[in-house]
Amino acid sequence: MATPTPGLVEAVRASPLLGGTDQVHAEQVTRLALQLFDALVPLHRLGMPERSLLEAAGLLHDIGWRFGRKGHHRRSCELIRDDRTLPLGPEERVIVALVARFHRRGLPDPGRHPLYATLDPSARMTVCWLGGILRLADGLDRSHLQEVGEVRCELLPETIRIRCCTRVPVEEDRSASFPKADLLEATSRRRCELTWERA
Repeated sequence: MATPTPGLVEAVRASPLLGGTDQVHAEQVTRLALQLFDALVPLHRLGMPERSLLEAAGLLHDIGWRFGRKGHHRRSCELIRDDRTLPLGPEERVIVALVARFHRRGLPDPGRHPLYATLDPSARMTVCWLGGILRLADGLDRSHLQEVGEVRCELLPETIRIRCCTRVPVEEDRSASFPKADLLEATSRRRCELTWERA
């Protein structure tokens, strides 16, 4: 993936896959995920192509909701994997599908997730970084009320300090965000420490 996929984000926003989903939530999660991605570049060392894939996965992560909440992350993965209208190569399609899939529930495991097992080690690491970032961003908007305006990161040898700037206290999001840092913590090998402040 030497260059970003041309027109990918525009194609995602125009895709019928988004029909019936909470796009305000998807846009908020995507915005926070991109802030985290940019702040964590010294750790993940990914570039603009992967950033575009994260943006696509963020916008698409909840498309499985049209069939109900239960298992929607797996259905989102299937819908993305089976779609042929988006300008994605085969490996890019799998990465976007898996990043959406791992925004909740189980962590990537080649023994339990056959699609993940098909990727080479570098692509698996990309899934883990992007999935960890999206998972945390989704936790920061669990209420779907878009209360977190900005996230800022400080990178320490054993810790990622994440400051969440909010307009009002967000108790539900506050409690939800810590467990959803699990994949990012495992991938970065650092503990995520979240703090909350009024913007």
